[in-house]
Amino acid sequence: MKIVYLTFILSCLYAFFSECSAKESVVYEYDAAGNRTARYIVAEESEDEAQAGALRGALATADEQPQVESVITLGELSIDAYPNPTNGPVAIDITGETDQPMLVEVFSGAGASLQSKAVTVGKNKIDLSSYPDGQYIVVLTSGAKNSTSFKVIKGNF
Repeated sequence: MKIVYLTFILSCLYAFFSECSAKESVVYEYDAAGNRTARYIVAEESEDEAQAGALRGALATADEQPQVESVITLGELSIDAYPNPTNGPVAIDITGETDQPMLVEVFSGAGASLQSKAVTVGKNKIDLSSYPDGQYIVVLTSGAKNSTSFKVIKGNF
């Protein structure tokens, strides 16, 4: 009986440690505002598989590459903020028509107001290069009551 019990314990330990030693990584998917929307556990590729994948990626055309949309809407306006994450400057493209004044405010992760500036329809820019790496909340207000916010991550990536 002891041999059966010992064999069972050893087989359980083998199964447990063989699962733990599998090389896996965690991949996250984010939405346009920088919020995590999905988590995937992916088995790591061998060196040959990685080289083949890199070759396939190099041969793919720009049309075949997946595009990440970061368009946010505010009433009739569409706002596209990029790059996110950034190492400093963030472009904010606003399309649509409005007769309301628009304001962009940048807040630190702690909620402190860092900068505020009036913006117009078209291409605008905010610069986060003078601030430390971290997460920032950008609030775009159009008129008295319409506003939207999104997260911008700053770091040297």
